[in-house]
Amino acid sequence: RITIIWADNDIQNQWLEVTVKTSLGIPVQDVFYVGNAIGETGNSPADAKVTPTDQVGVRNNPHTGGNPAGIDDAYDFNRDTLVSPTDEIICRNNGTSSQTALQLIALIANQPPTVDAGPDDSIRLPETASLDGTVSDDGYPIPPGAVSTTWSELSGPGTVTFDNAAGHDTTAAFSEPGTYVLRLMADDGGGTTWDQVTITVNPPAGTGAFQESGGQVVMEAENFDSNDTRLDPAGENYTFATVTGGYVDAGYMYPASEDLNNSTWANAAQCTYEIDFTNPGTYTIWLRRYCDDDGHNSCHVGTDGVQVGGTCDNTNVGFSSWHWHEHDITVSISAGRVTFNLRRRERGYKVDRIVITKNGNTPSGAGPPESPRS
Repeated sequence: RITIIWADNDIQNQWLEVTVKTSLGIPVQDVFYVGNAIGETGNSPADAKVTPTDQVGVRNNPHTGGNPAGIDDAYDFNRDTLVSPTDEIICRNNGTSSQTALQLIALIANQPPTVDAGPDDSIRLPETASLDGTVSDDGYPIPPGAVSTTWSELSGPGTVTFDNAAGHDTTAAFSEPGTYVLRLMADDGGGTTWDQVTITVNPPAGTGAFQESGGQVVMEAENFDSNDTRLDPAGENYTFATVTGGYVDAGYMYPASEDLNNSTWANAAQCTYEIDFTNPGTYTIWLRRYCDDDGHNSCHVGTDGVQVGGTCDNTNVGFSSWHWHEHDITVSISAGRVTFNLRRRERGYKVDRIVITKNGNTPSGAGPPESPRS
């Protein structure tokens, strides 16, 4: 309990603002107001004007020494326990009008800040992500009347380092590839709000060709050499993702667009993979893929820009699971540098790993280890 005492008439016809801070043990800082309009009896909830109506109220509610007024009596202005002509005179001498009366305070309930963490983004290591957050507030409570903001990592496979975690706009660096959810929180001293943004962090681009050995080469789909939209009707290239669990290594690649038009070999977006072959011969192409249904179950494959066979996959097996698909057309490969092409046909066809082999092995599970690069 706190008692505040001030001298008589120090506060006249004005408001006293009292701030109770959290240092006193309350969970949230609070502000309240005590008003003083001399001669006002509380006869009207709409205003604090002192008028003849207040004087009539004094006259109609007398108190004498034998019947003293209480400490909270609205008509005992000088607090002498008497409601008498003296109080009427006080009321008359402090009369006010609409222009001069103590104005009632329209208390505004504090609204928490509004927060927008900005659009989702995709980067490739070692790039950093530019975070474009927006925070607005109503300026309450007063005090503090200011908003503090904090960026933090909500989820992700690695660690995130923010250039300025307290700034609306900042940059973030990531320790490893994957999908990260970042949170921007704002606190105005009376309420908190937050929003989140998803950043897809792709692995670094490859710097050397994959090396075929013993008649086989194995590639993680996300370790491509180039990722090109080309003339794809969806207007997008392949996307790195980690949402569907069960992939090998960092993640997988897939065409995320909801464009309903299938791409052709001639116009499809593609990922390319440079491979050095030392063992020429006839090779079989295997894809470790995931598809949900027969509307998302095909792609195109080729070498050096030439399609191998027709549509790849388009089979109704292995839905909703990671499945090794053997392309039904083999390809003759000479020794030397070859570019493998993975191109979109249908959206949502997820590719985790690629195995090109002539040794007759059928990959299973995660498949053999990824081949080294030059």
